Amino acid sequence: MLAIEEAVRQGKDVATLNDASWYFERLHFHLDRAERRTGYPPTGKVAREELENDPLLRGLSDLGFAALVNSCMRQLVTEGFPVRVSQVHRVARRRMNLALRFLPSRQRERYRSEWEGEMAGMEPAAVGQFALHLVIRAPLAGMLFRLHLLLGRQAA
Repeated sequence: MLAIEEAVRQGKDVATLNDASWYFERLHFHLDRAERRTGYPPTGKVAREELENDPLLRGLSDLGFAALVNSCMRQLVTEGFPVRVSQVHRVARRRMNLALRFLPSRQRERYRSEWEGEMAGMEPAAVGQFALHLVIRAPLAGMLFRLHLLLGRQAA
């Protein structure tokens, strides 16, 4: 029996469960997958069908599904849509990793830690712009590093 079903039976909020964040992530995963598949935000029926494909959430009752969705929406409203923010950071991290591939291998870890530190203190919109700027500027920076290695310091 799912912990969600037990919480509903006891009249508890799903958000109070120890695994609540895991349930919310699974719900978001399936809703995003349904939206990508259909091209529009999923209806309740489509969302239920998606969850039935999840072996760990299969068999969730209608009452349990409603409690999960309501609790998840309440959390999103109070915490400011953390899933979307994590997607922005995931895309930014991918861009940063792409930019690092242009740098010499000896320089990568130094710049990775520096750029991660920069992105940690930024707003989500600024993180995306910063990562895009890294990808645009990385080929030139990598070429300059390699030229410096080949030619060494030159007198002015």
